Amino acid sequence: MNTPSPSYLLLIDPYVERVEMIPFTDSITALSRLTGGRFLDCQPLEAGNGDAFLLASDALANEPFPPTWSLVGSDFIYAGRGILIHLSEEGGVSTPHMDPLALFHKIEWFGFTDPDELKTPLSFDFSERDEDKVPDEDGD
Repeated sequence: MNTPSPSYLLLIDPYVERVEMIPFTDSITALSRLTGGRFLDCQPLEAGNGDAFLLASDALANEPFPPTWSLVGSDFIYAGRGILIHLSEEGGVSTPHMDPLALFHKIEWFGFTDPDELKTPLSFDFSERDEDKVPDEDGD
């Protein structure tokens, strides 16, 4: 791990099972590219300190499914890359409060797993988003 810089975010990368400090950005486009998804979901960290994960909510839209991971003791399993941010009450993004090494030691890596075989439900699965559905002949 590098020495933390004043402004950074934490990229959780289950493809290489690593937590990496990345340069700070609050660009939705840049954050979406980092997660690999078109849509972002924000999941508060259970510590309740304002830290939250940004995740690709469409990570399970297509096969092959990305590797999964969880925080030790959590009921949630996440799919694909995540970014730990700090979210202010006003909605501003800043450097997370959690230490990078502490976060790394809290992660349990599951690797490439079929979502149907997981014992715990995924934190979200928006693979069938309303705007992605094609209307049938009746317009439904």
